Amino acid sequence: MSLLMSFFERTAELSPSPSDDFYYQSLPIRTAAGVRVDETTAFNYSVCWAATRLLAGTSGWLPFNLYKRLPGGGANIDSNHRVHRLIHDQPNADMGAMMFRARGVNHQVNWGNTYSEIVKTNGGMIESLEPIHPRRVPPQNIRRENGRIVYYVERPDGIGRPQKLTQEFMFHVPSIISEDGIIGRGVITNARESIGKAIGTQKRGSSAINHGGAPPLALKNASFKTKEDKDEFRRQINEVHGGPENAGKWLLLPKDSEVQMLGFSLEDSQFIESEQFDIEEIARWYGVPPHLVGHLLRATFNNIEELGISFVKYSLIQWLKLWEQEVWRKLLMPEEQKTHYAKFVVDALERGNLASRTEAGVKKFFNGLWTLNDWASQEDMNPISETATVDGKEVSLGDMHFVQQAMIPLAMAAKGPPEPAAPSEPPPKEEPKPEEDGNLQAVRQDIAAVSGSATALALSVERIVASLGTLQDDVSHARSEQQTISINVQEIAAAQAVATTSQEGLSLTVAQLATRHEETATASQAMHKSLAGTMLRDVLARLLSVELHNVKNLAQSASMFDQRLAAFYDKHRKTMETALLSPVSVALLASGRGDEPAAFVRGHIDGHVADSLRQLLAVCDCQAEELPGKVEECVSKWHEERATVQL
Repeated sequence: MSLLMSFFERTAELSPSPSDDFYYQSLPIRTAAGVRVDETTAFNYSVCWAATRLLAGTSGWLPFNLYKRLPGGGANIDSNHRVHRLIHDQPNADMGAMMFRARGVNHQVNWGNTYSEIVKTNGGMIESLEPIHPRRVPPQNIRRENGRIVYYVERPDGIGRPQKLTQEFMFHVPSIISEDGIIGRGVITNARESIGKAIGTQKRGSSAINHGGAPPLALKNASFKTKEDKDEFRRQINEVHGGPENAGKWLLLPKDSEVQMLGFSLEDSQFIESEQFDIEEIARWYGVPPHLVGHLLRATFNNIEELGISFVKYSLIQWLKLWEQEVWRKLLMPEEQKTHYAKFVVDALERGNLASRTEAGVKKFFNGLWTLNDWASQEDMNPISETATVDGKEVSLGDMHFVQQAMIPLAMAAKGPPEPAAPSEPPPKEEPKPEEDGNLQAVRQDIAAVSGSATALALSVERIVASLGTLQDDVSHARSEQQTISINVQEIAAAQAVATTSQEGLSLTVAQLATRHEETATASQAMHKSLAGTMLRDVLARLLSVELHNVKNLAQSASMFDQRLAAFYDKHRKTMETALLSPVSVALLASGRGDEPAAFVRGHIDGHVADSLRQLLAVCDCQAEELPGKVEECVSKWHEERATVQL
């Protein structure tokens, strides 16, 4: 009965416990350097330990989520899904998700494969992922039977027949190097000679220190009466001069003997250079930048950020993608594979410094790609809870999208300018009184028309105040009305000449009416000019805030400050030209000037940038630690002195 129960025992028990002696077995292979190397002894070399810690540790702490696609595009984390809880929180009762993935990537990189049994309930639901050491699944135990892959897993104690697991019950992530796409090849097996040489170099250095740092020596012409005398002399040499604590002691030699050096000293054999090469060689096997394993010989502060990002793109992501695809293949039902997928969140690893992140965030926010809450989430800040009423609905300000059109919500910008108000109803015509002739009645009708025009002009001004974005159209409309009113004035003047001779008692003369019309037109033009100036000053203030923010960030590092400053202003020119073209066009039109807007804007930008560079470069002649304060003092008054355009 015990044999039958052993055959049908739960396959989850195939995995050894953390304290099992299985993990401490080792069958190292001797390399050409005379050093035995396997997946366990290789960790005695610091670079293998550091590279594995980097890949396994980074993969372990990165968020690993299950996403569900949305009907309109995009995806959300499906935190209630059973698979998400396994890969993100706890895959089994013995370990958390970070340790599970770190262990798996360690085996995937060094052994070439990582295995876990997929334990399912009687109903076919996935219950846990139980780890299996790769030593228990040697390559010859992976076979193809009846078109399906079958894994024969050795027992922890090595006694008894291997347990059979079909591919549906084995979570298997191979290395990115594989000959058949099923069984991966580990770094340790293929880099054994390089690792053995590196460990041998370390042992040679340790041995040299143990012998006082001196190279191997020999005695010439030394004569000893007996073999016992020779052995006694060797024993005394080892006792008196062996070990680093005995370095520098006087050496007593037999009569007429000479000392001859055998081999090379550590300096002559370029010991340090050899160790440095070994570090770079092993880092190359693992595909990690040397500076991430503590070798900073060729890393600088100018390229270390880019080196870190390239590590994510060209090394780490390759290992992670294999995990994502195995989760999709083995842990999701066929119908779920159409709507769900697993993904590591590597955004945090690819984040640049504060200045570059801020510059990217400004572009995404001003172009409607990010909301304020999206931006806050990327910077690990709390969301914005304030609300506003848009189109009669209460919405969160933090979840609204904005674009650069006087910073109005994206939904309002998509609607375009508001429809022009319907023209006011003309006043009812009065019946001509018997004592008034036809000419006088025409004058009164002209007066009513002027009043109607003034009313329409007032409505136009109200629309301008409500939406600065339609200011240019309103100005054009007002000029058209002004031309129409001017024609009416000429007609009124002609009618007045006739009306004066027939009706001298007219209370409101045509001259007074024309004066009032001119005052109305002048006031309208002044209001247009004032509104255009307000909009232009607002745009200039925003541009200047962006400029000050970036300049202060650049000043935090004095290295190549002038070059980075010039590069920033090359980009800022385009930003200024795009933002200023529309408000300057409206302001020029409202001021009655005929300048070409694009040329005017370019001229202003050229002068502004030249003045900024002149002031900033003038404060560069200082100590590196003084630069931020000098720049802060230089730009502190820019908002008061420079946020204007002379029209």
